[in-house]
Amino acid sequence: MVPRPKFIPLFRDGRITAHRTNIDRFTPMGLKLADGDEVEADCVVFDAGWTSDYAFLSPAIRDTMGDEADGFYRYRRILHPDLDRLAFLGRASTFLSIVTYSVQARRFAELLAGRTTLPSRDEMLSEIAQMKEWKRARMPFSPARSARVLLHMAHYHDELLLDFGADPFRKRGFFAPLKELMAPCQSSDYRDIASGAWRNKKRRLAPT
Repeated sequence: MVPRPKFIPLFRDGRITAHRTNIDRFTPMGLKLADGDEVEADCVVFDAGWTSDYAFLSPAIRDTMGDEADGFYRYRRILHPDLDRLAFLGRASTFLSIVTYSVQARRFAELLAGRTTLPSRDEMLSEIAQMKEWKRARMPFSPARSARVLLHMAHYHDELLLDFGADPFRKRGFFAPLKELMAPCQSSDYRDIASGAWRNKKRRLAPT
């Protein structure tokens, strides 16, 4: 939510151009905007914004997941045991969201590759119910409460890492134990998870 230091200067230099309008249609070279401007584009990125809308899912799927006022609750915020061909990656709000989504993607990739498994249906439903009860007792209401992680980010990352056998202790070096207690999580702490290099490292004692 805070612009990078070079963001505003790039506007001033004309290297970034802002258009406050809508897309009218795509063209062979890019797109035509509703204000009449045409923009040449190699790639168009759609940002979902702040309001989530799952109307593209069938009513039956929404009913299965539980279409409730504070959102959908899923196992590890990724899967529902009764929808084995549907997964959500990126539906978790943390302080390092891109890192969180990368760890989610690795968890899901390990599952697809057959290198890890899921608990039983009853176990997953039980954990979903416990998460729902815990959040509703301790977090204020919002339409996205089911996806909110924030202060519990490190714990959520540890859950995902332990699911596929990765070391949840991410700090390295002589002062690693101290850094685990005092230093904030950084993207670089999870570099080996994204690359797959974690498989070649010795796992330390898992946290309780």
